[in-house]
Amino acid sequence: MLVIVANSLPPAVRGLLKAWFIEPKPNVFVTDLSQKMEENILEFLEPYFTDESGMVVIASDKRTLQGFTIHQIATPKRRLKTLSGLQLIEEKVQDTAIPPNHKK
Repeated sequence: MLVIVANSLPPAVRGLLKAWFIEPKPNVFVTDLSQKMEENILEFLEPYFTDESGMVVIASDKRTLQGFTIHQIATPKRRLKTLSGLQLIEEKVQDTAIPPNHKK
């Protein structure tokens, strides 16, 4: 299985992706093709992997504990971290401390 999540893509590229993928949400594409076909699609998409696209690719990988691998392309908004062999997406934590004058 191959999942592509992008911040933005040119309309022509989105149209081409819809030939191979379903698009359950805007700029989220999912397909289940052979590994060779998935590699060909990623090769085709390579010129569109820009910082603006902020693309993340999630591909099946039976060799990993999670059963998939995550690849970030260009500079996405969230960073990928590996912790004890697990790939995690790091999000910025907002300060949720209770102000000193706050009453319960």
